[in-house]
Amino acid sequence: MLSQNNIKLYSFFGGNSGNFSDISFVAAVGDSFPGSGIFGEERVRRIEFSVQPGDRSGNDLVLRQHSIFDLPEQVSNPYPIVLAHDVSAFQFDYWDNRQRKFIDEWSGSHTNELPQVVRLTLGFGSVGRFAQRPAEVITRVIRIPSTAIPGSLQPGRGGPGGGVPGGGVPVPGSPGSIPRPLPRGN
Repeated sequence: MLSQNNIKLYSFFGGNSGNFSDISFVAAVGDSFPGSGIFGEERVRRIEFSVQPGDRSGNDLVLRQHSIFDLPEQVSNPYPIVLAHDVSAFQFDYWDNRQRKFIDEWSGSHTNELPQVVRLTLGFGSVGRFAQRPAEVITRVIRIPSTAIPGSLQPGRGGPGGGVPGGGVPVPGSPGSIPRPLPRGN
């Protein structure tokens, strides 16, 4: 749950370099999330996805995670998991409400916000021996629950069990609100 009370503690970074994106964020993950046994009861971790040269030919999509208590300069080899081999494209585009279009980098003034919508493109293999195009491409548009919850709506605040103060209108993106339509790709 994204909280307005501690919004400065959240960060979400994403950028593209050629055919590959890097994405990094902090998330609370469940017991079934890969690698959870290594972190004991530490459910909130920094999660990173990147593409790296593989042991075989081609590139691997790699998930890395580490403790949020580790300082960035102290993280030497966060727990890596290879998710896919022969990756030829891994790109995220982020919906920018201010510009009303998809952008290819989420940083700077955006880092303490979550994008409302991301477009993920994942490509495998290549057409021909020297081609730059992936042989198979999968693109998905994903809506992220990105509205910060006001402190008054959190349990223990704003009355018994939280709630909308004074019977007001729910915050967009919260339970009881009407979802906005997804933007169309640009």
